[in-house]
Amino acid sequence: MVGVLPFDALPVTPGPRTVLVSRHGRTTGNEQHLHQHWGDWGLSDDGLARTREAAGWWAGRGVDHVVSSPVHRATQTAQVLFGRLDEIDAGWAEHAAPTVAGWTYAQAHARHPEVLREDGWPVLEAATSPVMERWMVVCDRAVRALRRAAATVPAGGTVAVVTHGSLLVGLTSLAGRSDPTLPNLAVAETEVDPAAGWSLRGVHDPLG
Repeated sequence: MVGVLPFDALPVTPGPRTVLVSRHGRTTGNEQHLHQHWGDWGLSDDGLARTREAAGWWAGRGVDHVVSSPVHRATQTAQVLFGRLDEIDAGWAEHAAPTVAGWTYAQAHARHPEVLREDGWPVLEAATSPVMERWMVVCDRAVRALRRAAATVPAGGTVAVVTHGSLLVGLTSLAGRSDPTLPNLAVAETEVDPAAGWSLRGVHDPLG
């Protein structure tokens, strides 16, 4: 476990909560190696089957509240995993990259190698970008969304979040994990005190 990363104070009851942050299931866009941005991509047949399988990992974890990105592939994943969606938070939306939406990873890398890798993931070290939301902005809103998610339940409660790979990598990179990619349905388990800070307990693969 890494050290606690401080927040600004919030008017909430102090105490740790468990927030489990999941990447959405595999989509047709993922399978075609496309930058999806906020597009209306749904889960592929394989992605739907794997998401149903991952629901078994979540069973019995005592999830008190379910939060999702507003993007369709995330809300669909939440409904398959939990059969419900309690809250949508735009802070969990995929990183904004409208310029390259619909482009293949190879096309986007060829045009913008300084900010986009050949495998579609952003270059984390890039300070600025003409084509997508700045990486540190993504990380900052992920932390803010994490704090809001934790504040939805009392101390000792558990929240499930469904978001996107960029937000998941943002959180784990801030916590000192160097892996720049995480598979669909990967889960970052965090301990969050909305009045104090957060730490990363670990990263899980429900299908592994």
